[in-house]
Amino acid sequence: MNILCTSIPTINFVELLINRHGEDITLFVTELRPFEESVSASLRELEERKISVVLITDNMMGALFQSYEIDSVYSVFMKQESETYICPAGAHMAALLCEEFQKAFYLVTLRSDSGLYLSKSAPENFFGRSIATALENVHFIEYKWDIVEKSMVSEVLE
Repeated sequence: MNILCTSIPTINFVELLINRHGEDITLFVTELRPFEESVSASLRELEERKISVVLITDNMMGALFQSYEIDSVYSVFMKQESETYICPAGAHMAALLCEEFQKAFYLVTLRSDSGLYLSKSAPENFFGRSIATALENVHFIEYKWDIVEKSMVSEVLE
C-alpha cells in the first residue's frame, strides 16, 4: 500500500498507519529539509523499523500521483477553525490531488498526549509573511501552514 504523508511521521503516527493498513506499506513523505538533524533522526527510526520511505518535495506531489498508485494521504492538523483545518505546508495541495484522483485524504489530530505531536505551539501566522532578502527588489512569501476545507477531508482521526 502506498501512502503519502505531508510531513515526517513520528513512530506513533506510523503505528496508527500500520494498525489501519497492515505492515506492507510504503510511505511517500513530503519534506523540504531532508538534511536537518530532526528529520534525519526520524528517518533513521523508520529505517530501523523496516518501514519503506520515499522522500519527495512538496512540489513533486502532482508527478507522484501521476506516476504511482497512491492509495491514501495522511496529514496532521494543528488547529480547527470553523470549516477549515490548519495543517503543515503541502496539505492543501495533497487534498486537491486527492479530489482529482479520487483518493481518501485523512487528517490526524496533533495532541501532546497522542505521541503524534510534532510542534509545541499552534501557528500564529497562518497565511505567511514577507521575508526580506539581501537583494533589494527580490521578495518572497513563506507559507508555513496550509488551510484545508472541511469538505476536502475524508475522515478526521483522533
